Amino acid sequence: MATFRTKLGTLFLFFLLLGVVVEGFGDVTRDCLICGGNRNADQLLLLNFRIQDESGSPITVDNCDNNEDFITISFQYNSVSGGEKHNTFIGAALFLVSTIDGSEQFAQDVLFNMGTLPNGSGLVSVTRTIPRPANFNCLNQRLELREINAVWLNRNNLAPICENYQGNTGICIRYPDVRRVSIDGFFYDFGAVADCFDENGDTEIIFSLTDLAGGSGNFDFIWTVNGENRSENLTDFAIRVPFQPGDAIDVQLRVIDRNNPSLVMQVPPENLIWNTEAFSAKVTPILTSQNPFIGGFVIEDLPGDVEDYRIILINLSDNTATTITELDFSGLGEGDYELIIIDENGISRCFTLLIDFTILPVIYADLTLTFNPEQRAINFRWSTTKEWEASHFEIERADRGNKFHKIGEVDARGWSDELTHYNFEDKNLPLTGGNLLYRLKQVDFNGKSEYSEVLSVRQVPRMETTQGVWRAFPNPTNGSTFKVGLLDRSNYGDEPITFRLVHPLFQTAPITVNTEIEMNNQLALQISRVPKGIFVVEIQWERKIEHIKVLKN
Repeated sequence: MATFRTKLGTLFLFFLLLGVVVEGFGDVTRDCLICGGNRNADQLLLLNFRIQDESGSPITVDNCDNNEDFITISFQYNSVSGGEKHNTFIGAALFLVSTIDGSEQFAQDVLFNMGTLPNGSGLVSVTRTIPRPANFNCLNQRLELREINAVWLNRNNLAPICENYQGNTGICIRYPDVRRVSIDGFFYDFGAVADCFDENGDTEIIFSLTDLAGGSGNFDFIWTVNGENRSENLTDFAIRVPFQPGDAIDVQLRVIDRNNPSLVMQVPPENLIWNTEAFSAKVTPILTSQNPFIGGFVIEDLPGDVEDYRIILINLSDNTATTITELDFSGLGEGDYELIIIDENGISRCFTLLIDFTILPVIYADLTLTFNPEQRAINFRWSTTKEWEASHFEIERADRGNKFHKIGEVDARGWSDELTHYNFEDKNLPLTGGNLLYRLKQVDFNGKSEYSEVLSVRQVPRMETTQGVWRAFPNPTNGSTFKVGLLDRSNYGDEPITFRLVHPLFQTAPITVNTEIEMNNQLALQISRVPKGIFVVEIQWERKIEHIKVLKN
């Protein structure tokens, strides 16, 4: 592929062919016409490349998909110093880049004849017409100008002769960065990333919109998954979709400019079909009492040979990665690890490993997790048959893709040879649900700690976001009187309610009540603690959640 990086020396041949070089050049060859380097790189600024129609009106997302043989590009330049620039040309390589998967292809070389650019002309808008790249579709492709070079003569009456002309006949600048050619509206990148398959063969795919630009910057995002509208609580730019091998998922997104509702970008559908079944595997940690301690793991039930897979071991304490080529692997120190096994099709399976050699001051009789769908809570129960200098237990949870973090604490007995039962209820589950991991961190009186085995709860349902089921009044409020009332009785079936108040500088702990009256009694006690400004009342019941913005003055 030939680009302007390799054509700098030939640009001035275009001058001759196009008839723009003054008389006196004679039979000058490209070896005589040399750019004078980058010393004048600050003398010509190129900005804001956009596509427009023949009348000069900007092309929008509503009318960009046409079949004209040529497209018109408008842009701005500023020639700030160094005198007039005669016989100026701007050359670049034009690329087509997919907004779906980022793939790219060279389209053509382009050459803009700028003529003479006067000094100090300020920011000037110009247009140039080029052939429309074959198969260009503005709805799922963008144009990029790369390897941009601006070349000009430094005097209008040059008559260089190879044998005796000693000066620079041409001066050029080179832009190392990329100039996007945008349409009026939006340009964006859209893609999908699949997480690892877990032990049950389940995963989730994150569809995301990146590099959104254009419009007013104030957008509404409407996601559709298999024909049904979906909304996300954490971000409008991404959506998580549960996935199993063989599923076909049709995801679409419409982006609407709130300040100009007629400006709509329909993101092309991303239809992802994973025909290859997720492979099975079993990973068992090896614990030994050797000194020095040496731990490891064994991989079992892996189809085929180990050479058919890429196996990566990540030490979560320092995030170092090691490639493993054996099914029986030893030599690990204590700590938390993640093992990722990837087959030739790119399908990944993930396993969490805890390597622990220390004799625990606590002997566990059992550890169990139970999900209560009515309360949308996890009951974590455990019992011990022996405790020695045990101070307390810290309960840690890891959501998919995140590290463990502390969510609660329970005091231990300290010293005991009797069966002791403990319980912790986790009511503050992630709104997005999914697979959750739990473990105990047992802490001694001297500060030393040890971890239990890791337990998991699969497929906790996500919360459904509602709007207009509840209302807060008065709004604004001065705090003397404040209540929440039910507007839509059809969306509430007398389930227990968990609510909290969230302010940028303050938030209450979740409070669970059984009735609307009880919630308002608690609100009367809590509202005085909330600082002035905007805060949010978060209300959860059954598998639903609603956020109400309130102004306290």
